[in-house]
Amino acid sequence: MRMQKIKEEKKKISTKETKEIIEEEFDDYYRTAKILGNIRKRAETQEGPRFDDLYSLLTNEDLAMQAITNLKGNLGSSTPGVDQETLDKFNKENVQELLQSIKEETFKFKPVKRLYFPKPGKKTLRPIGIPTWRDRIIQEMIRLILDAIYEPYFTIECGNANYGFRPGKGTHDAIKTLKEQTQGMQWAIEGDVKGAYDNVNHKKLINILRKRISDEKFLQLIYQGLKSGLIHKGHYEHTLLGTPQGGIASPILFNIYMSEFDQYININLRQKIEQINTQEGRQPKLKLKWYKRVSGNIGTRRRQMTRVSKEARSLGYERFKQWPIELQEKYLKYQEDYDLLKKKQLKIPSIDMRRSYIKFTYVRYADDWILITTASKEETERIMELLKKFLAEELGLELSMDKTKITNLHRQQAIFLGFKLSYYKQAQKVMRIKNTKEIKLNPLNRKKVKIVKKLKETGPMIRRTTGHQLLVGIDTQRLISRLITKGFINEQGTRGVRKKPWSVLSMEEIIQRYNYMIRGLCLYYLPMVRDASQLNRYIYLLNFSCNHTLANKYRSSLRKIKKKYGKPVRIKLKSAKDKEKEYKLMDYRSALKDYEEIKSKQREKLARDLCTTQDPLQTRINWRTAFKFDRYCIICGSEDRVQSHHLRHVHNGKIIGFTKVMSN
Repeated sequence: MRMQKIKEEKKKISTKETKEIIEEEFDDYYRTAKILGNIRKRAETQEGPRFDDLYSLLTNEDLAMQAITNLKGNLGSSTPGVDQETLDKFNKENVQELLQSIKEETFKFKPVKRLYFPKPGKKTLRPIGIPTWRDRIIQEMIRLILDAIYEPYFTIECGNANYGFRPGKGTHDAIKTLKEQTQGMQWAIEGDVKGAYDNVNHKKLINILRKRISDEKFLQLIYQGLKSGLIHKGHYEHTLLGTPQGGIASPILFNIYMSEFDQYININLRQKIEQINTQEGRQPKLKLKWYKRVSGNIGTRRRQMTRVSKEARSLGYERFKQWPIELQEKYLKYQEDYDLLKKKQLKIPSIDMRRSYIKFTYVRYADDWILITTASKEETERIMELLKKFLAEELGLELSMDKTKITNLHRQQAIFLGFKLSYYKQAQKVMRIKNTKEIKLNPLNRKKVKIVKKLKETGPMIRRTTGHQLLVGIDTQRLISRLITKGFINEQGTRGVRKKPWSVLSMEEIIQRYNYMIRGLCLYYLPMVRDASQLNRYIYLLNFSCNHTLANKYRSSLRKIKKKYGKPVRIKLKSAKDKEKEYKLMDYRSALKDYEEIKSKQREKLARDLCTTQDPLQTRINWRTAFKFDRYCIICGSEDRVQSHHLRHVHNGKIIGFTKVMSN
């Protein structure tokens, strides 16, 4: 009888009537979204009102269900905290108990479990804090509320300069902004905040939150979470400073803390730069006097040539050869002067950079930031001192002087988010009008030969150029370090090595995993970098690593693997329906072809994501999480304390493939 009920419930799921019933049952979801939407609309006003009565939102069961839905999609959803509980043991009664403790103000955040993971290419370890599941749910609810309040603030008052941990923004958006807004800017400040997450002052953070939030109970709950401490190797440690990396609300809290820095640059620093521009009489494009004089002479000669042409046509002469000799000589003289002046104009700078308008572009991603400006080196150094002083005095943070530096983008490369940023060097920037040749005497046969002159940085400028865009390349050192840390290449970064943990997988699974790695590199770097061939080396190293892994799996040699499966590796297997399927490891050419095929689809998906993530709830409503809590167990049909165990359905029957390997 009960199994019959289950079958009926399954049939209902696919019907339109059931969807309408579900929407009626879960109308509170829409009400919660409406509340957060109203908060966002209020936050979009320039006055920036203070928000109250936020604590009561944490008792909303529908918001809690949405938080659970968001958390279940995270990769670390199965990782327990200090209480060893995981989400699969959570049921509706647990959620109600949690919300009741919030309502009664008895809820307290528990200490986070501290783990350390290696940083790519460094000997230091990165500390990660893992909260309990109850804490994660409350943190996610806090994050949803803070996102609704602060997202408009980040956009309006902070200059939209922050691209880390924000909906609809990422590393590509940050690099794209730099490419579009830094033309003609020579000096860059590469900034890195030393121990940024671990040095956040809790009282200063609460005071910053207090500027826009007046609900003290809500603020005190956040403060208690920051002070909850951590447990490492069984020992409790107090958290005097910092927001734990790994916490659900930590990224938004850190962004709020650093928004003071963003606002200072967007408003205060910009005002100071404007004052300097006004006081020193700087202009956006201050033309040099001699350039303007040459340009004026060019215009005069052009008008004189036009006047002679009109005079000849008025006399009835259409072709130049029919003109009187006097008019021809006069026209040719003007044309000769025009050509000489034009060549001279191309050799001299047009703008006085020493007196040009100072402007800058600033971009931040988490604790990494970069500021690129048209200012001189001395002025850039003064700007860096101002920023260093503000961080120390207002936020209690310190710049890491090992990583923070001033870079001339025409001579060196700035490093930001795994990319190298630079301009053409002077020798590369200079262009020829024609192939300039120099006549020299050959000492062997005493004959004159023409030699093409080579460009040198110290040589004469043949032709100035304008409009060069920022060049973006791959930060090879960082990428090599990551591949070494992941175990794909040797410590010297010169050769691919076996990925031993993958040797137990099936051959097709190994090929697919390496293809995922190669595709991931293409999708991350190719939209931004100028030269796709920069990836060739790393794809080759991954191919070499795959061959080593297969050789380790079959206790064979590289030579035999290449002989048996080809280069690149290719196998054909029969599926359950007797259909033959080919698995091929991607090389450089096939990777580029694959990238071109999915690029349009990726753009469509990105456009959809950008649209959906503008919502305060940051999701499309996932009905299945709440639906499971109110229905029957799929295995036994029980209605009592139904628990959600897996992201995917638990199948009955034979366990095969990777699941079988991991279960042994």
